Amino acid sequence: MEERRSNFKNSFYLVSVILFVYVLLFEFILPVNGLLPRPSYLVKLFSIVRVEYNLAPALLSTLLVVYSSLIISYLTIYSTVPFLFQWFVKYKNSFVVLSLFKYIPLFFVIIIFNLWFMDKLYGELIFAFLFSLTLSLNKLFKETGNVKEEYILVAKNLGLTPKEISEQVYWKSVQPQFLKYFEKVHILLWSILLAYEFIGNANGLGKVFQEASADSNLTAIIIVGIIISIFILFGNLVIESFRIIFTSWEA
Repeated sequence: MEERRSNFKNSFYLVSVILFVYVLLFEFILPVNGLLPRPSYLVKLFSIVRVEYNLAPALLSTLLVVYSSLIISYLTIYSTVPFLFQWFVKYKNSFVVLSLFKYIPLFFVIIIFNLWFMDKLYGELIFAFLFSLTLSLNKLFKETGNVKEEYILVAKNLGLTPKEISEQVYWKSVQPQFLKYFEKVHILLWSILLAYEFIGNANGLGKVFQEASADSNLTAIIIVGIIISIFILFGNLVIESFRIIFTSWEA
């Protein structure tokens, strides 16, 4: 537990140091350059970028899709835990099909969804939900095979039902690693949604990137990139906090 709290703090300190170095180098030491703009210049131009590219609605749209899909996919898995692991164990050969999804190019899936739903928000939400749910189910399926047999035998000897074994043995065993993996799902979801919005011209930060790229506006791209990085960092810190709270038994 203490080690996990320490890692949590180290991540925060690392980001703080990177920001400090960036401000120090590009604000006070290095001359004006074409690589990265000065921090004060970014702050000054933020309001211009916000108005010119309609940043606030785009940010809200992407945030809604990212975190709604994550929450819904987690709640879907959590609500089906009593039966999910029973299915995994009983029909484990059937669930191998989940691994086949990694061979399907995501670019192809994005194109198909954009043709079906055009730039509709609900289409993007369905895409994000299926993406995060597929990754999560695949992780759960793999972790099911790592549950110690002695735990299962003890549970059976105690007379626990299959439903109780799913809840108290399988879920408790895989939950720490699953929540840790959810941080990766969170990062991947941001990346894939930006690509979805960029390609499909859907309202969101991906569309802002598209418009800024068309204008060759490096400053706008950097500002949006910083905003996204902050939300990804904050989101992963929240997920890590939940992992610490709800898996306190993990060493």
